[in-house]
Amino acid sequence: MFTFSPDAIFRVYTTPGTMTHLELEADEGIVEKPALGDTMRWRVAGGPRNLFIKPLTPNLVTSMTVVTDKRTYQLELISGEPGAKRYQKVTFHYPEEEAALTLKEREKSEAADVVAARAKERDLGGTPDPTAYDFAYDIDGDATFRPVAVFNDGKQTYIRLPQVQDRPAVFLYEDKKPSLVNYLEKGDYLVVDRVASNLLLKLGSREVRVSRKTGLFGWGRN
Repeated sequence: MFTFSPDAIFRVYTTPGTMTHLELEADEGIVEKPALGDTMRWRVAGGPRNLFIKPLTPNLVTSMTVVTDKRTYQLELISGEPGAKRYQKVTFHYPEEEAALTLKEREKSEAADVVAARAKERDLGGTPDPTAYDFAYDIDGDATFRPVAVFNDGKQTYIRLPQVQDRPAVFLYEDKKPSLVNYLEKGDYLVVDRVASNLLLKLGSREVRVSRKTGLFGWGRN
């Protein structure tokens, strides 16, 4: 798998008598015939998302440009002797797009949490006030129950969990050790009956830590 960069030239190894499969992104397709430097001794077929590359003889080197509806790929095709190094399948991953998608999902989740927080305020009989919610929490850990978001309303701390079957237990984390704390389960939320600065979510050996952002200091204060 290659990491895509618009400035990179991707070197693809092939051998005669075999086919190398070049697969593009799921929602991507070529918009014109691939441009080959040597059209006599190389064969390229397929499309729009899947291309199949085959050299006719060994010891060849040529260039190929693939233009799609999303990006342009520059490749160097190399043909070796039978049994030499070759790629059966070539795929790519796209860090910039993955980062943009992660950011978009995070923004969507945060917006949903604001709506949920306002609804919870109404459930408690209060007047919706977006300034009353503090979302300034760091979440550390990659367990399946890692919270989608954490916030407080000045009275309680709300921990929104993803859709998981097993839920963790919640502990305060003070003086570098966990202690019991009262909390309720309400829908997708664990509601801690206080404004907590440091929490530990634990299920078996798996842990996630939640710390309230307080200037330059965070989890390490306790």
